[in-house]
Amino acid sequence: MTTLPEAAFFTGQITNAQAKAAQDDLLAVVRELPGGSARTTLTIAAGRIVPAAALHLVDTEGQTAADTLERIGTDTHPPGRLLLIAGADPGRAVTVQHDTLAAAEGIDLLDGQDLLLDSLAKWLLLEQRAGRWVELQRAPACGLDLAGAGLRRVSAINQGPLGGFRNLLINPRGQINQRGYVGGAATASPNAYTLDRWRVVVSGQSLSWVDSEGTRTVTAPAGGVEQVIEGASIVTGPYVISWIGSATCTVNGVARANGESFTLTGGSNATVRFSSGSFSLPQLEPGDSPTPFEPRPIATEVTLCQRYYQQYRDLVDRGHNPNTPAGFATICIAFAVSMRATPALGISASTILLSTSVQVDELTLEACTIRSSFSAGQSGDYLLRARLTLDAEL
Repeated sequence: MTTLPEAAFFTGQITNAQAKAAQDDLLAVVRELPGGSARTTLTIAAGRIVPAAALHLVDTEGQTAADTLERIGTDTHPPGRLLLIAGADPGRAVTVQHDTLAAAEGIDLLDGQDLLLDSLAKWLLLEQRAGRWVELQRAPACGLDLAGAGLRRVSAINQGPLGGFRNLLINPRGQINQRGYVGGAATASPNAYTLDRWRVVVSGQSLSWVDSEGTRTVTAPAGGVEQVIEGASIVTGPYVISWIGSATCTVNGVARANGESFTLTGGSNATVRFSSGSFSLPQLEPGDSPTPFEPRPIATEVTLCQRYYQQYRDLVDRGHNPNTPAGFATICIAFAVSMRATPALGISASTILLSTSVQVDELTLEACTIRSSFSAGQSGDYLLRARLTLDAEL
């Protein structure tokens, strides 16, 4: 690019030829600025372009469907100069690669993620600094997709979570264990639930884990451990899966790479399975690019789990039955959370005094009633202590 004349160039005596050359340089600089002339297209060659102005469209090498821009020449752009780039054709996607090696002519993107320029509405503003290119801004601004896809490629707000409810996986850290599953214990049936919302697919296999600093790393068996996501939580659109660890992943039976995007259909359940390796901090979220893992408050995570499974360990009813005719006493339980569907109810009585039977009198999504019956001729103190499980898993 053209260099501006020195500030004091016109102070001394100069020739007409020198003045004309300086004026031409000024005009050339103006033409090189955004809006100074028609924008031109640069074609990627071996992952590199060399800009001649401050505004360029970028096209793929050989007009292939996709290409990656890895380096931008700096010889023509001195330090401090700005460069604005956009994709030349929405049908040919240009991925701007974030350089993690601090290489010469590399591109440093603010969020540390590669940026896809697949729309004429997307552009990237860079500044040349010490032989590298540093992102200043992008459009849509701050990752806001004006076409309606929402916030994209924004890693955090004030170093905190974006919202905490992007992740469709419940109990992704495996902290909730209402059933009291013991790591390494072989399951007795197919699709046996262990940690809340996670089930071991093959009977006789197990899962185990290691806890470290609030993060649980789970080892999945060969047959897999999976979670079925309720279709009511899914809106048709692109989703992306990410995790840490060596496990392989399938979504609805299709193998998915870490960070891969795919489409889910709203209203239809989705099954995420991890197999043959370790995984931690799994996240299934809307969009085409993964964001950092978003933890939810532990109390919130328990509530989400209880839509599918709840248990009550010590339900107690005690009193005195003075009557000789047959009678009964009841325990009414309002559930902590409304269940997904009418639950399969399991009840076991650990202590029964005077009562002859225990049964469920009424069962809804929100509550149930347990009845303890007395035979005719019985009187005296009674005690019922029972354990209740509610299962509405998918």
